[in-house]
Amino acid sequence: FDDNGDYVFVDPLSAGFAGVVGGNQNLQPEEATTETVGFVWEPIFLEGLTVSMDYWDIVIDGAISEISSQNIVNSCYDAASINNPFCDLFERNPEPTSAQSGGFTFLRQTLLNFGSAEARGVDTNVQYAFDVGNYSFNLGLGLTKQNKLDFIQPANPGEPATVDDELGEMRRPEWAGQLNARVTNGRFSLGLNTSYLSEQTLDYESGVEIETAMDNYGPAAFTDDFYTHNLTGQFEYSPQLNFYGGVTNVTDEDPYRTERGYP
Repeated sequence: FDDNGDYVFVDPLSAGFAGVVGGNQNLQPEEATTETVGFVWEPIFLEGLTVSMDYWDIVIDGAISEISSQNIVNSCYDAASINNPFCDLFERNPEPTSAQSGGFTFLRQTLLNFGSAEARGVDTNVQYAFDVGNYSFNLGLGLTKQNKLDFIQPANPGEPATVDDELGEMRRPEWAGQLNARVTNGRFSLGLNTSYLSEQTLDYESGVEIETAMDNYGPAAFTDDFYTHNLTGQFEYSPQLNFYGGVTNVTDEDPYRTERGYP
């Protein structure tokens, strides 16, 4: 702080610091309350068609999650009190005369019972099998629309809980889908699998929160919709011998630039 009491801390670190990633022997079991309702429709006028839809609502108490290093620090200081499990996971240089004063010296990334989690969404599945001449077709579509994903950190008595909306952040898309198609003719078969993910926030090194992504970064904080396609083929030479092959990621899509292997 300066003489006027304004916060002027600047991170002094110019390099990495020590840390560990590992388990947590103090974890407690999660407890969940789930509600699901759905239907399956098989119309008599179109043989081979099956349509199902399921609504689900899940509340988890004592939710277990692996928290990112940035979220550990954010959760420590965003909480109503610094007496919380997040603040115990890192250390800073306490020497006021050190050039690295206030900088991180250690951080432990681990699994935590951070509070509760609430998730809600709808799954839709369509399966259709039919024949045309000597060709057999199998089509399948699975689509998930997630409407809610909140991580809730309990507060001290008389204070509001901290709610972190995670829906739309990296690895938590609002929409996700899979399309599978296969055609078979005798001993030959050819298949296509297409995966879809709706836009998400990019992680960057500091993490991007959906609540402030647009204000802090603008449209550059978000990915585009993502599609990837896989082709497979198979020939049954005999009951004992099959030949098969395929091409994964036919259009050569790259992972998101903040992720080394996702999607």
